Amino acid sequence: MGLLVAIGCLNKRPIVKQYVDGEMRTINHDADYYEKYSPFYWAIINHTYEIMMEAYNTFSDDFVMYITDCLFIEMKQKESAKKFFESYGYECKSHIIDIVSYDGRQLIWFDTKASKKKGIFAMNRDINLENTAYLINKGVH
Repeated sequence: MGLLVAIGCLNKRPIVKQYVDGEMRTINHDADYYEKYSPFYWAIINHTYEIMMEAYNTFSDDFVMYITDCLFIEMKQKESAKKFFESYGYECKSHIIDIVSYDGRQLIWFDTKASKKKGIFAMNRDINLENTAYLINKGVH
């Protein structure tokens, strides 16, 4: 079994800061590291994107959002979503979220597993704005 990884910082250019006597003297990008690992990181980013798009096409009207390695869908698709990830060789787990609000810019939800509110800026991220806004608005309190 594989595991999807968080891609938020993948392919970021590493920065090397050099200090002399506690004072920063130089700041440079680690070009060797970047050139060595960048193709690998892009492969992960593209693979994750392909999975997200396939999830969107598979779950269409029940698709809410996809963040890194998390698929947010209507509960009625829970078992289908599990089979979807397993078909790619990934283990998965599930828990319930309650969408709290969407102001056209930021989506807020309550994560029942973590027992706290979470959010993401969702402006200009919608694949199908009409469908996604409809599903989000169904959960707005």
